[in-house]
Amino acid sequence: MLSQIKVDGFSRVQMGTVDNAAQGIYVGTPVDDVRSRISGGQVSLGPAQAGTVSKAQQALYAGKGKAPNGRECSVYVDRLRAGEPPFENWGLSKRQAEDVTAGKQQVLIINATCGNG
Repeated sequence: MLSQIKVDGFSRVQMGTVDNAAQGIYVGTPVDDVRSRISGGQVSLGPAQAGTVSKAQQALYAGKGKAPNGRECSVYVDRLRAGEPPFENWGLSKRQAEDVTAGKQQVLIINATCGNG
């Protein structure tokens, strides 16, 4: 399902699995209205509940989507807080990591869990 999701103005730098969820890391120019830039996978997003992520990440949206096989998926969109350094294993180049820490770039973390995980 995650492979269908696009974020306009952002590049997916990594896609993998974390805790039984597919996870995509996206990097792009900071924007306020992230939700309007997310498309694909029949994603429908609403506000996320506060306090559902780590100190370094801000929960933005939660919702549903569909995998290509028709399975229902839960989708969560988080943003790395401004000034926080990205994790080394996220696949960012050295320049991207520096730009993220300096606030010139923004990191979105999108997780999707479909069916029974």
